[in-house]
Amino acid sequence: MKALGRIVGYAFMDIINHRGVYIALGAGILFLVVMRGCYGGAYTVNGREVDELTVAWHVSKVAFHIVAAGGLLVAAMISMRLLRSDRDEGTTTYMLAGPVTRAQYVLGRMLGLWLVCFALVFVLHVTILLLTLAKAGGAMPGYLTASVVCSLNLLLMVLLVGLLSLVLPDFIAGLVGVGVAGVSFVSDLVHRVMQNEAVRQSVPPGVFDGDVAVWRIVFPKFGGLQYYAASLIGESGFRSMGLLHPAVNVVLYVLVIAAVLVWRFRSEEI
Repeated sequence: MKALGRIVGYAFMDIINHRGVYIALGAGILFLVVMRGCYGGAYTVNGREVDELTVAWHVSKVAFHIVAAGGLLVAAMISMRLLRSDRDEGTTTYMLAGPVTRAQYVLGRMLGLWLVCFALVFVLHVTILLLTLAKAGGAMPGYLTASVVCSLNLLLMVLLVGLLSLVLPDFIAGLVGVGVAGVSFVSDLVHRVMQNEAVRQSVPPGVFDGDVAVWRIVFPKFGGLQYYAASLIGESGFRSMGLLHPAVNVVLYVLVIAAVLVWRFRSEEI
């Protein structure tokens, strides 16, 4: 465990010192600062003016989703080159020359990257929370809890793209990882729309009553977990697709992919 902790710490400090991390953080904060103009707008729904706190709440939820999805993109972009660049630069050979196993090394690198991505997303979510507080004067219960829940998605993305990068070219590995997340988001969004009462009442009875395809139930639940996390903000409702909760789905995928990654890395030429 000591060796694993050492690798995680080294990976965290190595990655967080990259200029790209601060560019992503700065771009995220700039986007949120620009977006805060939406907080003070005057909006009318059904002839009634919406109060500023309600507007801020909805804008903040939209910002939450944008930041969480952006974090997945950053995680894919960094992890698709991490292991290969380590090998090319001699970092892998250097680290494995010490009392470190291949399993400890590859898991440590992935966990270090995950912590960096989580820190980036969490800081941006805190920024949203502070902007909402300053602009509308209202707190948002569950916002940071939701951010922590989304960290499971980041871990899954890091492990998935890290594994794919061992068998596919870097860019293709990242593209496949983002594609898997994209399909998941679309699938779960369609499910949420189908469960909306207003939508169900606007279509003929029985249109949405068919069984959900099995592949949609067992597919990695990037989208389902993020929608569940968002439901924790203000304790809004959430209905899972199938019997398995999205968090359980993602944790199972994390464990399986981590095991396959360790197995595959053990046979990797250094």
